[in-house]
Amino acid sequence: MPARDGAFSLTGQPSACGTAREVGTFSHRLPADMVVMNPKHRAITEKIWKLPEGTLNPVMGSHFMKIMRDLEDGTIKWVWVQVNNPWQNATNANHWITAAREMDNFIVVSDAYPSISAKVADLILPAAMIFEKWGAYGNAERRTQHWRQQVTPIGKSMSDTWQTVEFAKRFTLAEVLEGMEDRRQDHASEVVGKAHALGYSSKDTLFDVLFANKEAKAFCLA
Repeated sequence: MPARDGAFSLTGQPSACGTAREVGTFSHRLPADMVVMNPKHRAITEKIWKLPEGTLNPVMGSHFMKIMRDLEDGTIKWVWVQVNNPWQNATNANHWITAAREMDNFIVVSDAYPSISAKVADLILPAAMIFEKWGAYGNAERRTQHWRQQVTPIGKSMSDTWQTVEFAKRFTLAEVLEGMEDRRQDHASEVVGKAHALGYSSKDTLFDVLFANKEAKAFCLA
């Protein structure tokens, strides 16, 4: 194993293990190498995340290239990019860049630099850099390592996690369940009932459900 001299993964990608495989951010994955298509895995994840049974969509989400193709043909019209530069590192990027600039498409990019992706974006959210925030990453030897914030971010830059959490505060459970009805009408009403049984109200936000539930609050200092 080569020697390491900094907080960077040896795989050639930014924390592919720590921010994708382990926590389930691939389109087909759930945390701990579980998969979306397996009903037992969905049930385990819903229990860990304190979600009503049946909340997780059994249909696998779109992978990166399908998102780009859907953006090009108009199936997807809204994209939010974090910790990536897809309009730079995609093969034959020119036609993807053209798709991003279609007036009906709205591109949001969290970035620290004027990357190609930032240049095609409709909205740029200034992102804090690696040592301007707390974080963790996965190494090639499957070891997760944490780092501490060393310096204050420039201007109004904030971490990607902060941006995601703030986003979660803007959507209520009622709005999320309404979206479920569009996909599977016969199932949404059951999820609503189970959400109420868990103590959630329709006015609760995704932040309340995911980040401010009873278990999460138990870790807060008085």
